Amino acid sequence: MAENRAKRCRAIGSNLGKAGQCEEALVEFRTAVKIYQELGVDDFRLANVHKQIADVLRKNGQCHESRIEERKCLETHREMFGEDNDVTRTLETLLKLREFIDNKRDD
Repeated sequence: MAENRAKRCRAIGSNLGKAGQCEEALVEFRTAVKIYQELGVDDFRLANVHKQIADVLRKNGQCHESRIEERKCLETHREMFGEDNDVTRTLETLLKLREFIDNKRDD
């Protein structure tokens, strides 16, 4: 039951994010995170929600907050797959690139 609710929250959040309703999307995604945490889920589902939150935050111009969520996504992948994994390395590279771009923008 709870996992289905989390899936619905993610779907609704995704649709709201695409429609430009960032605050509403964040509420849905954060609800999904809480449900997954209560269920003890610590895998790709949780990592993907953090990535979805990061995308909405970035779209809303909240780059710093977006990087925090991207780090959570990266840490979850690290815990699941370890350091020596293509997904982990790709996420790490993407995060470093975004930090570099954001820092250049701030200069």
